[in-house]
Amino acid sequence: MADDEKKAAYQRWKLYEVKDGQLIRKNPRSPKDNGLFMAVHKDRKHCGATGHTETENQKQEEKPSE
Repeated sequence: MADDEKKAAYQRWKLYEVKDGQLIRKNPRSPKDNGLFMAVHKDRKHCGATGHTETENQKQEEKPSE
């Protein structure tokens, strides 16, 4: 990576919201592991740690659980 190319900082504060004094997560939680966020893409939701993917039309498993 060149010196003039800087990677954008991860803005974790955008994933939460404070409402009535409580911290609320904006992104959905993974059904496999409730403590993990799912990434929200244009056409799907995906959990990088467990491999679980949900599309708008159907729910599917990418990685079989062992």
